[in-house]
Amino acid sequence: MYRSVDLINMIGQAAGLPRRIAIPLEGHVDSFPLLSAIAYLPLVGALAILFAPKASSTMPRMAALVASLASFALSLVMLFSFERNAEFQFVENLVW
Repeated sequence: MYRSVDLINMIGQAAGLPRRIAIPLEGHVDSFPLLSAIAYLPLVGALAILFAPKASSTMPRMAALVASLASFALSLVMLFSFERNAEFQFVENLVW
């Protein structure tokens, strides 16, 4: 099974990027609110569409595409960072 960093590096090599990209995902995903970002990115895209100029027909489509691709990319990060046989993962704790 590949680690998420290895998969990102393989994709980068296929795209012609440098051999090693420093993206420390292992053990550091908990510091970024991944679940909230995946949940709220479509809302950000919808707000961008709502406030888009009426004359533009391509801007709402691009905003929807960018929001959905960003949400999909974050879900892939979450998928490849998943550890089997671990207890709770990707938990967001907020102090009330």
